[in-house]
Amino acid sequence: MATFHEKTSPELSKVLWNLHFPLTGSSLVSTHAQSIQALFCNSLTPVTADTLGLLPLLRLVVTSSVGVDHIDLHECRRRGIKVANIAKIFKDDVADIAVGFLIDVLRKVTAGDKFVRSGSRLWSDFPLGYKCCFSGSYSS
Repeated sequence: MATFHEKTSPELSKVLWNLHFPLTGSSLVSTHAQSIQALFCNSLTPVTADTLGLLPLLRLVVTSSVGVDHIDLHECRRRGIKVANIAKIFKDDVADIAVGFLIDVLRKVTAGDKFVRSGSRLWSDFPLGYKCCFSGSYSS
C-alpha cells in the first residue's frame, strides 16, 4: 500500500508541515529553504521577518491557533505571502470535548471508573452519585 507521501504530487512534497520548533538556525530549514512554499504552524512557532527571509519561495502560512499575533503580517503582505487561520474549523469539536471533560470531572466518571477497576469497590467510601452544586454544597 502506498504511503501518503507517495500518493501526493511532487508539488505537495515541497510543502513543509507541522514545525514545532523555532525556524531560525534550524538545519531542516537551511536544507530545504529553497523549496518550501507553504508553512503550517501554531502559536508556539513565531513567523518573523527573519524567518520569512530564510524562505524565499514561501507563498502560504497556515496557522492552527486562534490568533495570528505570532506571524509578521506586515512582512507577509509585503512579500505577497497569504496567511490563513484554520482555528475555527475545530471550534465545535473543542467545545464538545470541553463539555465532556466538565461532565467527567463534575460527575467523577473517570475517578469512578478507576475506583471500580481497582477492585476496591466493596466496603469502600467512594462517593458515587455526587452532583456538583455551585454553592459549594454537594448532594447525592
